[in-house]
Amino acid sequence: MRIQLSGLHEEPHTFNRKCSAVIYFDDIETFPDDLSIRATVNREGNSLRLLIDAELTGCFNCDRCGAPLKNQYHCREEFFFMFEEDDHSLEDHESGIIPRGALELDISQEIRDTIILTLPYQHFCTEDCRGICPKCGVDLNKKECKCQHDNVEPRWEALKELKKKKK
Repeated sequence: MRIQLSGLHEEPHTFNRKCSAVIYFDDIETFPDDLSIRATVNREGNSLRLLIDAELTGCFNCDRCGAPLKNQYHCREEFFFMFEEDDHSLEDHESGIIPRGALELDISQEIRDTIILTLPYQHFCTEDCRGICPKCGVDLNKKECKCQHDNVEPRWEALKELKKKKK
């Protein structure tokens, strides 16, 4: 998405776009529906404040049981840019730099970053998902298995033996 810089005055300007998420992500199976983007740009003197709101549908699998999930996500992030001046260098600011004489600002990377930073790291079908049995592979949310489950992880077995010896 590109924003024309000419004509931006010190008032908020809103740009809306609905497009395929494939423009920002290669995986059409994960993001099958259109992506709605609203970019609000506010010029404040020699700087530009950009607020990105994005809504999209994401299809993932539960990280515990593998069940398919389809969720709606609302992503929001704010970015700051400075117009390049002769006496400033790129290291002087933590914000992005807009080159002198630029006619437009490509915010594609900022849109992608907004979505990536907002999506959860792990996906669960429910918070109390029990997952699958590590021995037989049955979905523990749907039925119980007959496997014997040791609550102690094998790496802690040596400590368990040490505790027995101490008694």
